[in-house]
Amino acid sequence: MVTLSSYQRIYTWHQLNQDDLYKAPVEPQVTRTVMTQLAELAKHDCAINHTLPEHFILSLRHYREERRAVMETFSDPDNRLLFLSDLYDYLQLIKYTDR
Repeated sequence: MVTLSSYQRIYTWHQLNQDDLYKAPVEPQVTRTVMTQLAELAKHDCAINHTLPEHFILSLRHYREERRAVMETFSDPDNRLLFLSDLYDYLQLIKYTDR
């Protein structure tokens, strides 16, 4: 079952926290791997995926499907990092508002 914690574990596993996403350089291979793993979670029909804004889920699903426009956008490491940092922020909002 995919939950908020499932998404957060991917960031934790790759040692990506707020400081890493905003200040430290992140290896392009790490962002590609994280995108791929998050895309696997986004394919599931579950509560967390219905909670996340549609643009996150669709972008991840299209990334998983290797749709050309999405792959072109995310071929730039800065675009992947921006997406990952935005998603991270949103996951943090969910975590702290659902208490």
